[in-house]
Amino acid sequence: MKKIFNILLCCVAVAFVASCSDDNDNPYAHTSSVKVTKSEVFFEAVASDGGVIEYDANGDVSVTSSADWCKAQLNGKTINVSVDQNDTRYSRAAVVTLHCNGDSATVSVVQKGITFRVSTEKVVVSTNEATTASCTVESNVALEVASKPDWVTISFADGELKVNFDANNSGSFRTGMVKLRSENFTDSIMVGQYDFETDVKGTYKLTYYRDAEHTTTRTLNATVKDNTILLSGMNLNVPYTFDESTMSIVLTSGDYVGKASSNYIYLIFADALAEYWTEFYQGATLGAKLEKDADGNVEAVFNSSYSGIDYSTIMLAKFAANSFAADYYNGVYQVMYSPVLTRTVAK
Repeated sequence: MKKIFNILLCCVAVAFVASCSDDNDNPYAHTSSVKVTKSEVFFEAVASDGGVIEYDANGDVSVTSSADWCKAQLNGKTINVSVDQNDTRYSRAAVVTLHCNGDSATVSVVQKGITFRVSTEKVVVSTNEATTASCTVESNVALEVASKPDWVTISFADGELKVNFDANNSGSFRTGMVKLRSENFTDSIMVGQYDFETDVKGTYKLTYYRDAEHTTTRTLNATVKDNTILLSGMNLNVPYTFDESTMSIVLTSGDYVGKASSNYIYLIFADALAEYWTEFYQGATLGAKLEKDADGNVEAVFNSSYSGIDYSTIMLAKFAANSFAADYYNGVYQVMYSPVLTRTVAK
């Protein structure tokens, strides 16, 4: 038995030695004649010739690129890689291949797409004095101004877009659009300049139709104060807020505006025919954007949209108690169809 065990042990030893010998003398083992030792080939979207690939080789080397926008050129033991500008928002990749004595080594070249983002849709200043405001902008290619109002100048520095406003001596608020271009991509921001005391507050006319057929109009003097609009003839004070991002006077449903006889008057909004209305919901808004007509005078049309319905009617609703609740609803005091605020600007 011991002899058999020794014979088996010898066989295993011989097999192990044979295995090692096979590994050392493997006719299929091969060392490539070209090897990449360093690569710096990640590019921004702009055109660049700063890519570098370094290599070791036993023999002459040639190089190819898989994409027309990526060029590779031998320069001693270095390959210089250049890329054209990427005019899309999407990253792209190419493969540079080194060839030597039938062997090859590959390197992936990656180029980012265009990044272009502006942090805001508007830059508005609440002064008519010359001033500067800014917002952040991100772009990995050169930015240019495609168009702008003549009363602002635009500059770019350290990730900021600076808007320099000239003094506003026009006698009224002003707004315009700045169009930015980043290669094939464009974006726009609204710029605005106003003074609340002189350009928003003041005396207006409130004109509206008294019927849904638009046959009869009525015009009231409306004095826009700090946060209310006084309607002369009705002695009602309508609360409002001013949204400078849209240059709009904004009313809110459910707001109390005053008394008429023994009734308490609250705001309700309705569509053009007063068929759909906000009922007793508090918080719906109706805005009137301040805009200029061809003569430079101010016009602000009240309208809003909710759930596919356009609201353009103000209902002054009566309530038996000072509470905006259905239990106290007492009918309509006045319906204002298609109300418009207008103001003549002194030349």
